[in-house]
Amino acid sequence: MKIAAIIAEYNPFHKGHKYQLDEIRKETGAEYIIAIMSGDFTQRGEPAIFPKEMRAKAALKAGVDAVFLLPVTYSTAGAELFAKGAVSIALGLGADTLCFGSESGNIDELLSAAMTLRQSGTIESEKIKNLMWEGNTFARARAIAFPEYEKLLSTPNNVLGIEYIIAGMSMSAPLKYYTHKRVGSEHNGNDIVEDSEYQNASTIRRLISEHDKAKLEEYLPSEMLEVIDESESSYVLPDDFSDILYTKLLFLPERTEYFEVSENLLNRIKGKIGEYSGFEAYAELINTKNTTHAGVKRALLHILLGLQAASDYRKKTDKITHVRMLGFKKDAAALLTEISKTGRIKSVTKVPAAANEFNTFTKTLFEEDLNAATIYEYVKSRKNGEKPVHDYSKPIAMI
Repeated sequence: MKIAAIIAEYNPFHKGHKYQLDEIRKETGAEYIIAIMSGDFTQRGEPAIFPKEMRAKAALKAGVDAVFLLPVTYSTAGAELFAKGAVSIALGLGADTLCFGSESGNIDELLSAAMTLRQSGTIESEKIKNLMWEGNTFARARAIAFPEYEKLLSTPNNVLGIEYIIAGMSMSAPLKYYTHKRVGSEHNGNDIVEDSEYQNASTIRRLISEHDKAKLEEYLPSEMLEVIDESESSYVLPDDFSDILYTKLLFLPERTEYFEVSENLLNRIKGKIGEYSGFEAYAELINTKNTTHAGVKRALLHILLGLQAASDYRKKTDKITHVRMLGFKKDAAALLTEISKTGRIKSVTKVPAAANEFNTFTKTLFEEDLNAATIYEYVKSRKNGEKPVHDYSKPIAMI
């Protein structure tokens, strides 16, 4: 059985994502497509604009056969760990092809960069350490150290694609890699690209917050629009979490206890607390040249969610035994049977019933996810005047 895996956020699911699915079907001959999807919080260090259930349902409607949850400890991590967690899960579910969009669109170019950077482009490299000591971020230091790859390393989807390949190589994974060239506007742009139906997620999130329904109908596929219309909930934004974050910041420890929060950053966070006015503004305020803006937001998010530093346990991805399924297509029964028979990782639809099978590592991942989902649900329900629903009481999406 040929299974293609996508690592995604679908924040929200847009026409570029629909284009990707069509390309994968056409170019790889995959019988089934699975998505390893970030849950309620993302790699940008922000809450997802719509809850994971809505985004998973839109993906299923558009052609994904099954959607699995990328644990929050990986979905909110830097690129290397984000990739390692997601690729490990894709492998554990039996995927043989890993698919991703990139600015390059040239898989040989990305494979070449990955082979070189895996050997000498790590954070432990003396050259890169020295460049970081001079005040460069890791991403910038790596680009300086390898000028032949500077163009590749200057765009986010290329960087993630390279990290996916490095992760697969480190696991000796028998994976094929497929990339297609991204269509539409740049990943981090916030302005509409005229004469194009493909707009990036940042632009679309802005249109959602501005209630620009006409533009959304132009740039979102029918599957996402249907799910939005079916839902009684509204969107959430980072600043909706400002009060909870402020409370957490008031009680920070003397030394860092949080994932991806350095001592220097912790001291800066504590030193500026008197100027706090909200999540977004505070991330801007404490940003420095040797830390990416997304890195600062991830640090704040880890404090908000209480994700502890806990020395390197997140790197033990081979110990993941179970992953939560968020939804599947009813005609994908053969896929689910194949995963249950041959997959190293078991898929879970009812967490409480399977919890006694979890090892300590997997149990920790599920507990972190539940805590994150509870915070997200509280903020969302309060904003919309709804009664909060326990995460494990929500039905799995079936199309």
